[in-house]
Amino acid sequence: MNNLNGELLDTWINLITSINSNRLTSKMPLNDSIILRLLYQAKDKPITATYLCQKLGMQKSQMNRILENMEKQNLITRERSIDDKRNIIIKLNTKQMELFTQQHQEIIQYIDNIINKLGTTKTKQTIELLNEIISITKGDQK
Repeated sequence: MNNLNGELLDTWINLITSINSNRLTSKMPLNDSIILRLLYQAKDKPITATYLCQKLGMQKSQMNRILENMEKQNLITRERSIDDKRNIIIKLNTKQMELFTQQHQEIIQYIDNIINKLGTTKTKQTIELLNEIISITKGDQK
């Protein structure tokens, strides 16, 4: 079992390193792209910094720095919630939608390349396996 856990750990590290070094987005940091995707997917649902911290596994202080930088670049806006003044709602700046769309397309092309090389069957198996690993790491063991 010791060899297997070492192999899995090495593979995990190699995957993370490969993803980080092959910058999926050329015009902005990966975290910014992920945040924009989450905001885009949410459409009109209110998204808070707390929600983004949970999704990305970040500290609130780190998220605030990223959001401040994104706001300075006019990628997002932050507004107080009408329902609860303590909450700040983060929204995608629709004026910057072209930049997001361009970045998203680059990521899709990168993913399409992986799918083409793996094939549909292996891709679906990989998705299933990665989702199972995610579930286990979050403590939702089956």
